[in-house]
Amino acid sequence: MIEKRWASVMSSVETEVNRSLEWLGSERNEVRRMTALRIIEVLCNSDLVSLHLYISKIFTELRNPLRNQRHETRMAAACTLGACMELIPMSERNVRNPWLNFLYEELQRNQQLESVEGYHGALLISQELLQHGGMYMQSHFGQVCNMALKLKEYRDPIVHRAAIALLPVLARYSPQEFTRVNTGSSESMMGRACNYLITLSRTSDRDRAAAFLALGNIAQFCSTEYR
Repeated sequence: MIEKRWASVMSSVETEVNRSLEWLGSERNEVRRMTALRIIEVLCNSDLVSLHLYISKIFTELRNPLRNQRHETRMAAACTLGACMELIPMSERNVRNPWLNFLYEELQRNQQLESVEGYHGALLISQELLQHGGMYMQSHFGQVCNMALKLKEYRDPIVHRAAIALLPVLARYSPQEFTRVNTGSSESMMGRACNYLITLSRTSDRDRAAAFLALGNIAQFCSTEYR
C-alpha cells in the first residue's frame, strides 16, 4: 500500500511513523517490531519530505533493534538504517556528521558488548556507514578493517559470515586503502583477506560459496592491485 502511494496512506504518514516508533521503543511483540522496521524502511525509500522531521527519532530507536537477540531483527534494522541515512543530503555536513558520529559511537558500543548480538550489530552498522556515509568512514577505515579481520573466524556463524561479507564492502569503499592498510603484519589488508578466503574456499564446504563470492568482488573492486 505504502509503495503505491495511495492517498489514504500518505495522509496518515505521521500516524504510521509515530506508531512504528512506539513499537520499536517499547513493543515486545517481534511481529510488530519487524512490521515497524519495514514500514519505516519503505517510507524512507519513498523520500517523503515530512519524514525528515523524524530522522533523529528513527536513529535513536534503531539502537536496540540493531543488537536485538533475533538475527532477523538485526538485519531488518540495518536495512531500515541504510534507508534512513539516504534521507540526509550529503551536502548538509552540519546535519549529517553529528548523526554519523552517533552511529559510529553505537558501532563501538556494540563491539564492546563482546556478544554475538553486539558484534553482529557492529558489523551491520559498519556496512551501512561504508555504503551510505560518503567519505566519513575514511578516518575509521583501518579500525573497521581490523574488526573484520578479528571477527572473520568468530565462533558464531552469523558473525563470521557478516565479517566475510564486509571484506568486499571495504574493498569497494577504498581500493587503494584496502591494499595498504597497516594491519600489524607484513601483508596488506587485501593480502590477508584473500589468503584467508582462498583457504576457506578449500577447507569449508559450508562457507565455500561465500568465500568465492567475496574473492570475486574483491578482484572486481581492486582489479589493478589484484593482478
